[in-house]
Amino acid sequence: MRITCSLACGVALSAATRQSGATETIALVVNKLRKMLKDSEEEGDTERKLYAKFKCYCDTNEAEKEKAIAEAAQLISETQADTSTLRAENGKLSVEKADMEQQLDDAQTALKQATNMRAKENKHYLEEKSFIETSIGSLENAIEVLSEVGGDQTAAAAADHEGQMAGDATAEAKAFLKATKGGSLVSLSNQVKRALTAATAALPPKDRKKVMSFIAAPGGDYSAASGEIVGILKNMHDTFKENLANTEEAERRSLANFNEFKSLKEKEIETLEAGIDDREGSIGDKAGSVQTNMQTLEQTQSDKAADEEFLADLRQQCADKKVQYEERNKIRADEAAAISQAVAILNGDEAFDTFASATEGGVFVQIKEHSGVDEQIRRSLAKDLRRLAANQSSLRIAKVAMMLSAGNPFDKILEEIDKVIARIEKEGDADNEKKEWCVDERAHNNEVISNATTSITSLEGQKGLLETDIGSLTDVIDETNADIHSFKEAMAEETKSRRAAYLEYNKEMKTLVATTKVVDNAIKTLKKFYDWLARRDGPHTYGTNAESPDTCTANKDAGGGNYKRMPDASKDELEAACSDDPKCSGFFKFAASTGGWLKSVIAPEHEWYDADGELCVKVYSSAALLQNKEDPAPPATFDKEFEGQKSAGAQVIATLETLKSDTNTEAMAETEQEETDQADFEAFMTDTTTDMQRAKEQVADAEAMKAQKKQELADTIEDLENTRQVKADAETYLQKIKPDCDFMMDNIEGRKTARAAEITNLETAIDKIKGSPVYQKAKAKGEKEAEGKCANKCFKMCDQDAVDAEKCFKSALGTPLDDKQPDGYAPCEACRRGITVAAFCTGEGQGNPGCPE
Repeated sequence: MRITCSLACGVALSAATRQSGATETIALVVNKLRKMLKDSEEEGDTERKLYAKFKCYCDTNEAEKEKAIAEAAQLISETQADTSTLRAENGKLSVEKADMEQQLDDAQTALKQATNMRAKENKHYLEEKSFIETSIGSLENAIEVLSEVGGDQTAAAAADHEGQMAGDATAEAKAFLKATKGGSLVSLSNQVKRALTAATAALPPKDRKKVMSFIAAPGGDYSAASGEIVGILKNMHDTFKENLANTEEAERRSLANFNEFKSLKEKEIETLEAGIDDREGSIGDKAGSVQTNMQTLEQTQSDKAADEEFLADLRQQCADKKVQYEERNKIRADEAAAISQAVAILNGDEAFDTFASATEGGVFVQIKEHSGVDEQIRRSLAKDLRRLAANQSSLRIAKVAMMLSAGNPFDKILEEIDKVIARIEKEGDADNEKKEWCVDERAHNNEVISNATTSITSLEGQKGLLETDIGSLTDVIDETNADIHSFKEAMAEETKSRRAAYLEYNKEMKTLVATTKVVDNAIKTLKKFYDWLARRDGPHTYGTNAESPDTCTANKDAGGGNYKRMPDASKDELEAACSDDPKCSGFFKFAASTGGWLKSVIAPEHEWYDADGELCVKVYSSAALLQNKEDPAPPATFDKEFEGQKSAGAQVIATLETLKSDTNTEAMAETEQEETDQADFEAFMTDTTTDMQRAKEQVADAEAMKAQKKQELADTIEDLENTRQVKADAETYLQKIKPDCDFMMDNIEGRKTARAAEITNLETAIDKIKGSPVYQKAKAKGEKEAEGKCANKCFKMCDQDAVDAEKCFKSALGTPLDDKQPDGYAPCEACRRGITVAAFCTGEGQGNPGCPE
């Protein structure tokens, strides 16, 4: 501990009997010098207060402007990033919308083709069904007729046999039998021919030939061939019955497949239309957000530029003022030193001897205690912690070091260290939880992938069998599909080229817009300053506004803004005073008498109110740019005027205006070219889409023939894709968590070690702080305060022989020091219990320190 004593000695001179005249003169001089010293000190104190106010103004506005500029820069960066993101998302949405429109067109075309094919299939089914049913009827009729023919032939043969056996029959009976036989055969032959002719249409060529030969045979005995013909017809009848059932079943399945396909396509179309509408809405919303961002960006950039300009001027002004203040302080200090030296000379021993008027001077001793222990501990700990923070890249330790350097109380620092240790331990728990989560997630998803892989293998086998069945039909439509593919590639290439051109156009427009904004901001900045300078020094009149610059407004006042009252001034004098003061914006002239108010601000005209007098507004002859906001004016001190370069500024502004105009012209030309390129692209896409549609219609009929097998294939593919999606989702998810989980698995031990080191270092800091004399002293002080009236009993006193003299030097006798009495010290314990020492020592405190032996 260092004890520094500064002595300020003053010696007063009193009148002496001898050499009274000289003595009085010296005394007057000394008093005068002392008054000069006091006046100098008071003047210095006044300037110190003035400079303190100015420094406060500088510090406050510099901090506010730095914060505003930083916030503006952050907002500009965020707004630009958000705008870029929105534009990129809009570009992506536009591409997605175009793709969905193409998919919608494909889905609608496929549904239309399937509907047409379904109509053709149904027509073919009805025709086939009619043919089969007609053929069945013809076959049944032929079988019935031919069966009758076979029975008649048998009856006729029996009659012939009977006629031959009856040789004695009459000629009339024979003639009758012959006539009956002949007539029946002729009649049956015509009926059989009609029935068989109708049935032959449904017969195979081989069987048709037999039946036609049977029909073409001359009249006679049909019994030999009729049996075979009936068998043929019955077989065909059964075949046609089976074909009719198969045709009806095929129609039922085809209709069911079509209805299912139609339902899927209608849902797909509905989903695509909703997606297109959703993206159109999103594109519009994002475009609106971009516009809002651009307005925000422009305003923020303007405010930031104004703040930066103000801050630069403020820093220069404050730096100049600091130099001026320090110089004045140095001069004043030199002056005070000279005055003090003169007083010392006049009050010195030589002067006393010379004037024989020595007086007894008072000595004022001021003792000030400076303890460097606290600062040494802080610097040492802060240095160690900063080194550890750098080695371990620990912001937490760096924060504690910063708190130590900033002079925070040790209790606050210890509390913060405890919080930091708690956060480190919480972070360790979070790491362990993350590790367990990673292990579980990876195990689960790997199992999902394994199961999905097995299912995919099975489904791919089924898919291969179905593809083999429809492979032969695929060759028919390959060539047309190749043409369709070429169309799509051409459209995709054109879309890619158009997208690249559009991105290049956007890039160029961004450059042009950015150039325009930079130039415009520069113009605004220069105009703002030189217009202000012109307004300050330029010609002006006094009136109501720019439309009425020479006529003041009677019986109106603007309210507020009054900063200087001139009670005896005429209107001309008020005008002259306002013209001489750049900050004056106008004045209000009293009506009843002379005098009025100078105004620094004039409220808008709609806020003016009736008043007994005349309101005159300072109207400048040239237009001036309005500032976005009014910055705070510095307090009055000792300022100097500013001179600008108006002529050079005007030339720069003119050059920038020309550059801005040329940039806008270039932007318009780029936009016109972009519109032309977009129109050509849309025409190409329309023509190519038409050609591709024709190709699709050509292949539609061939594709319909594969519908049944393809539907089964579609079901299998859907199952396969769903299973693949499950696998892909699991793989994607594993890839998504891979960086974090890999980092955690690879670094968890290192992180544990680093956290342990942080905790160890922080605990070491705690031990050092708690073990420091300053902390112990503060702790002892708190304990003394807690003891209250017993402090002088529980702590050693300055008047005790065992106490270090240096410790007593800083305290009055009888003052409790930081050294505690031994545990159980009798006077302390007795005081705490509110009893006498004798009572304590004879009771529970027998043998304790401080008790009489």
